[in-house]
Amino acid sequence: MFEFYDVKESAIKAKKILLNSPRLLKNENNVYENRTITCLIDNQALKDYSLYEFDGVGDYCGLKDTLPLTSDGDSQKGASVALLYNYSNNAFYSFCNPDVKKGQDGYIDVIKDVLDYREVLDSDNTCVAYKEIEEMYDSGKFRSWKKWNGIILKRYIDQIFKYF
Repeated sequence: MFEFYDVKESAIKAKKILLNSPRLLKNENNVYENRTITCLIDNQALKDYSLYEFDGVGDYCGLKDTLPLTSDGDSQKGASVALLYNYSNNAFYSFCNPDVKKGQDGYIDVIKDVLDYREVLDSDNTCVAYKEIEEMYDSGKFRSWKKWNGIILKRYIDQIFKYF
């Protein structure tokens, strides 16, 4: 709050944009819930930025605000997670296979869960991310951190474009 006040009172003649990281860096993928709205990402800044007299807002779209520094032999290990933003309730739906030993193979379960939620998250069948998810499922090529980061970004941008 003090930083918001300082920016508000600043005499700088510029657009004031709030850059927000609602996903805490300390949270590993395996702590995210499965098949529900996550309580671990607070995206309220997207709705409230103007209350603090900011001209706009930007964030990391549900991705971490840092990337791994190195790629080591364990790069295939980790929990598979998909965090799909939904503008209507300003929340991220979390789909997670917390088994870090499965690594990217955990996306086998994640993709099925995501597709089960299509009626909730893409009832009008127009989401570009869901179209890509279906294509990935049909091709069997959905075991990739990079692909899922792209899906998370596309979903977020699509929601903001349509409804913001």
